[in-house]
Amino acid sequence: MNSGVRAVRPAKRTGLSDQVTDQLRDAILTGELAKGERLSEVELAYRLDVSRGPVREAMMRLRHEGLVRGDWHRGTFVTTINRRDAEELYSLRTVLERLAFQRAIVGATAEDLSRLQDIVDEIDTAAGRADVVRTLKLDVAFHDAIYQAAHHDRLYQSWLGIRSHIALFLLHRQTDDSNYLAIAATEHRELLNAIVAKRSTTGQALVEAHITSAYERLCVRLKQEELAG
Repeated sequence: MNSGVRAVRPAKRTGLSDQVTDQLRDAILTGELAKGERLSEVELAYRLDVSRGPVREAMMRLRHEGLVRGDWHRGTFVTTINRRDAEELYSLRTVLERLAFQRAIVGATAEDLSRLQDIVDEIDTAAGRADVVRTLKLDVAFHDAIYQAAHHDRLYQSWLGIRSHIALFLLHRQTDDSNYLAIAATEHRELLNAIVAKRSTTGQALVEAHITSAYERLCVRLKQEELAG
């Protein structure tokens, strides 16, 4: 049996397609389902204690998010990452996030700032506990909150189109990165402080440095895998 699916609990009997999608997404983004792993619709349905219909629909959604690739006659696999993928996603993310940050500085409400503060505090806690999986989830949640604070619906929809793929890259990048926890705690607080203080120039520089360093660490990881493989 597929060991990666064993940790996924059976879905409840309400909103099955949504629940199956969420559970499989979590399994991919926590590494329970490994990159490149073949996903059997029959086996997943058995493990999740659902019919094949919700699993099939979940696969379609996850394919749209970029977390799985393939089709019914070639098979479905958890997405693997290459350097071209990384360059495309991070170059796009840089453009989107600079705009999101700029608009958040101008338009963030007290509620937006409170939410960002809560997430940063939670990152500190998770990092202090060396909880990489929780820190990764909060990392994505922080950036999601920045896009929400920008109050730009089309910009947020653009972010949603790459969010799951960025989360997959984060997971892949941090697998052996002993510095990630300290970096996450420090850099996200710096970003928040720039928004609160409305330091646009400083904030833009921080955003670019934050994304560039993440991209560079991912490229190092991918190069290591290429040499090993």
